[in-house]
Amino acid sequence: MLTVAVALSLACMSFLVYDQIVSREFLKDDLGILADMIGSNSTAALSFGDERAAQELLKRFESETSTLSLHFSIQRADNRLPPTSAMRRPMRQQRPRREGDRIWLEDDRLRLFRTIRLDGEIAGTSIPGIRL
Repeated sequence: MLTVAVALSLACMSFLVYDQIVSREFLKDDLGILADMIGSNSTAALSFGDERAAQELLKRFESETSTLSLHFSIQRADNRLPPTSAMRRPMRQQRPRREGDRIWLEDDRLRLFRTIRLDGEIAGTSIPGIRL
């Protein structure tokens, strides 16, 4: 009976660990898709420096997502447009180093830094985040 209990415990723990790893990978993929959507829809606002249009775009994305812990942020490459964000809960704004596209864990959030390109040139950055 002890052997069966140990085997079942190990099997349950391995399923839990596997589920955590797979769910984080799905979150990374979803966050990447969301960053691409935000980036492709915000090129006009970034090109013309229209902060109001960028804010409206992000609010539209916020209202269309069902997850309560999402955060969206975009910034123009030349910093003429201030960081624009839409969030349901406050999030510390820490600007990542501009080393290219990357994903990282920050406190209890998964954040992604994605470059927005227009005609091959950098127009800005998209930084979505999700609470884990």
